[in-house]
This record gives sequence, C-alpha cells and structure tokens, in this order.
Amino acid sequence: MRWIALAFSSVAVTMVQAEPVTFAATDGVKVYAEFRGGKDNSKPLILLFHQAGSNLHEYDTITPRLVQLGFDTLAIDQRSGGNAYGHSNQTASGVKGKPGYLDAYKDMEAALEWGSQKRSKLVVWGSSYSSSLVFVLASQHPEKVAALLAFSPGEYFPSKRFVRDAAAKVKIPVFVSSSSDSDEV
Repeated sequence: MRWIALAFSSVAVTMVQAEPVTFAATDGVKVYAEFRGGKDNSKPLILLFHQAGSNLHEYDTITPRLVQLGFDTLAIDQRSGGNAYGHSNQTASGVKGKPGYLDAYKDMEAALEWGSQKRSKLVVWGSSYSSSLVFVLASQHPEKVAALLAFSPGEYFPSKRFVRDAAAKVKIPVFVSSSSDSDEV
C-alpha cells in the first residue's frame, strides 16, 4: 500500500497532456474519458470515477501527480453526473432523462473493459456514489481489478446491503476514506 501513500506526498508536478478517449457502454451509450500517461503497458492504470453532479475534471488537479508517480490514468464522465469544475459532463449530455447512480455502473464496466485491453494491472478509484460502485465492480470482475480506492462510499442504493455485500467479496488491497457523516462511516 506504499504506492497509495506516495500519491499524496509532496512532489513537483508537471502537466501531462490529456488524450480524449471514447468507448461504448453495453447499452450503446457513448462514454467520454481522458487518458493521461504513456505507452508503457507495464504501468498500472488507475480508472477514476467521479461523484454525483460531477465529471472527469474532478481529477484534473491530481492526475499529473499520479502520472509522475508512475501511474497512467483514465478519468471518465459517467452518465450520472453534471457540470462541476467549470466543465460539462459529455456522457450525461448525450443521455436522455436523468440517469441514476446504478445506470452509471454500465459506464464504469465499459471503462474497466477499455482499461483491461490496455493494461494487466488496473486500479479503480471512486468518489461518493462511484466509490460505492467500485466495490461492486471489483467483486464482479476480480480478475481485472488489482486494487481499489474509495473516497466517501455509502449505501446510496435501494438495498442497504448492496455495497456491504459486494465489499465482503473483495480480496484485493483496499483504501477507504470518508467524512465523519454517519451515512459514510
């Protein structure tokens, strides 16, 4: 878990150019993402999933540091998101209606599939509702996920054991952090 601690240490950071990426979810929704890194397929790839009302730009300030520390990143716009950080969510803009958190799971699976075609070591990183869904992703795709980071997970779904039951099946390194809010603890 030393590499997780390094991600938050103080290092000089240089900007890394983002490469736009698109891929399709299983229901045909076009998912927009940004890849940062290089062509070295031996590097771990971190899949970055945003919080409610947000978009892939939630990670703009940290992705250069992660790349400098030896990781490549793929930040995606999930269909359940919004216009935070001065940017619109391109995936959400292309979907009719107001998709829920569980609808975004298809986008996360599509990102996992895209990543698994590029790298053998994938790390999933979620924020808020997506930090809950990364447990589901890791439990349903254990052969593809090497580690998991969850920032402010909660039981945001109809079944109050959905995330807990998925988390019980996860057998990889996990880092979890949350506020002191009783819904998150």
